[in-house]
Amino acid sequence: MSCATLSIGPSGYAHARHAFTVLLQRKLTCSINPSSYHHCWILGLGLLVNSLLVELYIYIIHAQDVESRLSNINITKAPGPDFLLSWILRDFAPLLAQPLAAIYNASVREGIVPLIWKSAIVVPVPKVHPPKSISSDLRPISLLPVLAKVLESFVADWLHDILTPVLDPNQFGNIKGRSTAHALVSILNSWCQTLDQKGSVRALFVDFSKAFDRVDHNIILAKLLHRGVPHCLVRWFYSYLSARCQCVRVDSQYSDWLCLAGGMPP
Repeated sequence: MSCATLSIGPSGYAHARHAFTVLLQRKLTCSINPSSYHHCWILGLGLLVNSLLVELYIYIIHAQDVESRLSNINITKAPGPDFLLSWILRDFAPLLAQPLAAIYNASVREGIVPLIWKSAIVVPVPKVHPPKSISSDLRPISLLPVLAKVLESFVADWLHDILTPVLDPNQFGNIKGRSTAHALVSILNSWCQTLDQKGSVRALFVDFSKAFDRVDHNIILAKLLHRGVPHCLVRWFYSYLSARCQCVRVDSQYSDWLCLAGGMPP
């Protein structure tokens, strides 16, 4: 999708960029399929309720941990749609920690993520100047509510502990403490060992276009259940992935708010 060197103006450009993101997801399921997900809850309902009660005692967020994370947030980051400034959250962390911990625990306990915490303002940053194509010359930067990112950090820590033992040891992407440098060292070491043993090496490199924008949420939820993620966290993710909305900002112009059908949250 070309924007003719952005001759359409900031307002039209914002709407065009937003439309492109939505178009990417039209081939995905229109939304999370409640029937396929709730089927997992109907099976063994009595055992599931007992399991949830036990799990909720395990996944508790304490006020001192909230205060610690608020005190260390990056105050240079721009605020999200709630327009709460980072420096206010940092400086008033001792006063905010207790009520925020209560809100976070209620979110996990009830399996509900507030709508404002699932909203993002997307700022397209040009990869080249001037950008000529909305589809390839722009890098979308999402501005999310800081309070949502703090809650996500707690859930991410829980998921890391749960999923690390079952992940492929050769996975390097999206894993704390691993990078592309580790991947290169590992694969080069494997190739050199094979060549030293007079073997041959063949490699196939695959790149998925717009892979993160085309993730189906139903598949994500099914994989979380399959990998043994506790039901209380899967229920929270069900809300976390549902009804996510975004708008695009260019200069001072905003596009309309639209909900996304798929893709990984930023």
